[in-house]
Amino acid sequence: MDVIFVSKDMLNWGHLNINLGIKYLSSILKKHGHNVEIIEAVHERVAEKLKSKKFCVIGYSVLERYAAYYCELNKKLKERFEFLSVFGGIYPTMKPEIIKEKGVDAVCIGEGEHPILELVSNLNCGAQVTGIRNLWIKQNGKIFKNTPRPPIDDLDSLPFPDRTLDYRNLASNITSVISSRGCTCSCAYCCSSSKLYQNKFRRRSVNNVIDELVQIKELPKYKFLKIIRFEDSAFDNSSIWLKDFSYKYRKIISIPFYCNVHVNNITKEKAGYLRHAGCYSVTLGIETADDCLRKSVLNRYMSKEKIINAIELLKGSGIKVRVTNLLGLPAGSLESDLETLKLNVKARPHYSIAYPLHLYDGTPIYRSVREGLLEGAQTEGASIYRLKKRKQIDRLYYIFPISVELHLPVQLVRILIYLPLESIYELIYSFWETYCVHFRLYPTGWQGFLRKVKISKRLPKFVRSLFAKSVDGVQL
Repeated sequence: MDVIFVSKDMLNWGHLNINLGIKYLSSILKKHGHNVEIIEAVHERVAEKLKSKKFCVIGYSVLERYAAYYCELNKKLKERFEFLSVFGGIYPTMKPEIIKEKGVDAVCIGEGEHPILELVSNLNCGAQVTGIRNLWIKQNGKIFKNTPRPPIDDLDSLPFPDRTLDYRNLASNITSVISSRGCTCSCAYCCSSSKLYQNKFRRRSVNNVIDELVQIKELPKYKFLKIIRFEDSAFDNSSIWLKDFSYKYRKIISIPFYCNVHVNNITKEKAGYLRHAGCYSVTLGIETADDCLRKSVLNRYMSKEKIINAIELLKGSGIKVRVTNLLGLPAGSLESDLETLKLNVKARPHYSIAYPLHLYDGTPIYRSVREGLLEGAQTEGASIYRLKKRKQIDRLYYIFPISVELHLPVQLVRILIYLPLESIYELIYSFWETYCVHFRLYPTGWQGFLRKVKISKRLPKFVRSLFAKSVDGVQL
């Protein structure tokens, strides 16, 4: 049968993790004889495709920020064409009630390989689809809420992601791989804290990961490959696995890579294994300098001393470090956010970024705020900070990275966040982020920098036009 995936993330199709998930689904469907295609989530383009060919299933991999867009697009398509729509990914897993939206026929909760295969196979042979585990199915107005399957224990049993499924036939010098699923942590703001897969960490064998990477290297489109992104929640989870990986990766693959690490996992031994393998850069989360907020609100148990030590170990091993932080926390204040800035200045990573906290529906922190469980921890000042000073939080978000880099005095930062200079701050942020990504996080250099500037929606059109003909033919 014919299946088509509709994706809004096409400019960076080469290496986004969400599209890596679609490629896993494509590979298992193709392995069992089904045809799979991909198209950009633009109504006119999808409609033209459906006019020329009939697809039994249209799949959407949904992040929260695109949920409303996909629902509206799907509703318009359903008015003109016959197909079964399946919404999967992070948002439907956390909020399966999206199936109540008009035109949404099915929701996949959790891992989708086996449910999507069973769904398409059943449709192909005319069998019932209302009892497939991991799926909520809406039929004749009734919703069938099926129980979830156990997580896939043997990840080696899955076929490699379908890297022939591409929107554009461009060479790419960056790609994503994932060597594990799940997470051992239970951070209150993260989708991994979902009860469905909480603490159900599983890992592929080193040999299986290496085999996939060998296959990637042999593809003509990756002849310019400069870095590999490992999308694992915490790549440094096991010393034994990392040691084996380090020697095999260096011997067989030998391409710089990026990964996520956890402060509590990093040791001198692990940092050494990462560097020996060829780790170019890592990201780790500080989130906040306030120990109480980090523990009681975010459910992250680590000390400031451990944070500083982990960053020093990584830097001492020659690995570039990117640090993430959160602003505007429940029960937080401007003072706690400025303390986070000061901690980043002290830690001196290669690149720091601080995001305003987004309360994702279905996460523990979302439920706590909604149910008023954090109310007792909130002072009047903290409440005013969260509700009435969003502009100050946004301005701090824009100037946070450059403030850490330049070691700006906190007194100056206080003044800057009250000045209505968002457009200037955003411009500075965009250029600095692009520079750090391509010269510090990834070794893609000027080619990557210029292409990012060219496609950035943050920059004024006249700035992007200056780079319109600067890079062609290689996707970064």
